[in-house]
Amino acid sequence: NILKQLFKLFMSSAEFLSLSQESRQIQHDFEALHRLASDGGRFAATYGAGLRNVLLTNRFAYGALRPRLEIQRGFVQSSMQAAERLTLHGAGSLEGSNVAGVLPNAQAAAVFSPGTRHAVRASYSLAHTLRDLIPSNADIRAPGTRVFGDPGLAALPYRVRSWELGHHWEGVRAGWRTDASFFYTSIENFHTAAFESFTTPPPLTTLRIRRYNDAVARGLELRAERRWAGGLRVYSNYTWERVSDTAGDAGHETRNTPEHKANVGAVIPLPGRWTLSGDLGVKDAYFIQTVAQGTALAAPPHWRLDARLSCRLPTRADAEAFVAGQNLLYETHREFPDGLAVPRTYSAGLTVRFGRGADREAGPPGRSGRLGRPRLRGALPRP
Repeated sequence: NILKQLFKLFMSSAEFLSLSQESRQIQHDFEALHRLASDGGRFAATYGAGLRNVLLTNRFAYGALRPRLEIQRGFVQSSMQAAERLTLHGAGSLEGSNVAGVLPNAQAAAVFSPGTRHAVRASYSLAHTLRDLIPSNADIRAPGTRVFGDPGLAALPYRVRSWELGHHWEGVRAGWRTDASFFYTSIENFHTAAFESFTTPPPLTTLRIRRYNDAVARGLELRAERRWAGGLRVYSNYTWERVSDTAGDAGHETRNTPEHKANVGAVIPLPGRWTLSGDLGVKDAYFIQTVAQGTALAAPPHWRLDARLSCRLPTRADAEAFVAGQNLLYETHREFPDGLAVPRTYSAGLTVRFGRGADREAGPPGRSGRLGRPRLRGALPRP
């Protein structure tokens, strides 16, 4: 009996490995667009249409199915200087597909400049984002587990609505720049793999992908930057974000985004051809978990320090050699629920920039001056 069970386990594992390697995606894209402008540049518009055809073959994910996705899309976007200090932007599209019918998308924004150094912007957007084909077509077989999709999810795209209000100030002579933004984003129709049954022998857990949750993120982003002659630059960022949802799922929605994030950094020109840059950031505690592996991580607040020292080559002003370090405060620490850890790393290399206006203010690798706002799980950006 032991040999028999070992043989079954070996065969199922071999089949799992074989299926996981048989994957193919064939995709064709076509897009045509036309740009126009009039009234001395006060009005500009772009309109066009596009087609996409995707054919998938993946025995591990879809079994014998070969799902196909066909999308037709028409779009228009325009901007208009409605007054001396007011600029309006608008965009819209209709997207038809063989899985979800016709879906509308729209965006509107206004930028008002009460003075030469100030700008106030307000925007609203509505986007319907198609899922990938796994949630609706899945037939995944792994040792001890089988996952089925829900065909009804294909006609139920993500619905993303976003409101944002911001202010930009720039002191030309003093070298100051500041930005402040308030945002509110709602995302509907998340999905998850839910338990359906357990049978034995042999042990088999069956999961089915279902519509699961809606969530809302609201928050504030602040940024300040100061530049001096000679290339010295100092910046700081702060983001506050709070997420709520209808299902009360802390590990997947409400607590897997840190509520507070901040960082400060500097780019410091040194004598000769040398430049030193660094970034120090802190991230609030968060809780995150996985569905497939059943693992979770309660991450405490932690700091991160990156640094970079570079030297421009004497023979080429657009080439530099550098040494850099990331995650310098810890030898290693966990940020993900699957057990993977982020190590302290060191690197060295040569960078060559091409084209006009190449930015020579290189910061620490893998870091930027602005803290990006993490998207809710499943929120996909629209083109």
